[in-house]
Amino acid sequence: MSEHYVIAANAAAARFFRLEAPEFPELESGPVLVEDYKMQNPEAEMPGRDVFSAPKSGRNREPVGGSGAGHGYDDHREEHRREMEKQFAEKVGGAVARRAGRLGASRVILVATARMLGLLRSSCGEALGRRGLTLLEYDGDLVNLSPTDIQRHLARKQLVPPKKPPQGMS
Repeated sequence: MSEHYVIAANAAAARFFRLEAPEFPELESGPVLVEDYKMQNPEAEMPGRDVFSAPKSGRNREPVGGSGAGHGYDDHREEHRREMEKQFAEKVGGAVARRAGRLGASRVILVATARMLGLLRSSCGEALGRRGLTLLEYDGDLVNLSPTDIQRHLARKQLVPPKKPPQGMS
């Protein structure tokens, strides 16, 4: 059982961690953050030319006859990206509620950029509240850091306990 469950997410990936106490505190340092699960959003990392079938129309083109500057057309690409991020956040939110409940966690710490935090809060906040779990947030993109570095960041903010050296034999 892990009291803390940490999710580090951005538009492209979500990593799930549990905080584990050492089995032998006299000999091992701990607690340590251990990666439990990972989700990818491959569309978020694809270049626009691979996601959209046609190049962005009207960009940097001058009208026929050369009578003025070209106009940038709004072809809703940004809206599509926001919707794609929202769908990914909903998948992550569902996984968070299921996995944290199974582990018996009492605190869920969401670590993401402000935009993704908002999406995750709306996708999993209610489900976590119904299960009696406390939701904490940290605004930052730590997805690509090691579990040790993520724990160090969160311990400085007092969101998780710091890793302590072995207690030694008494």
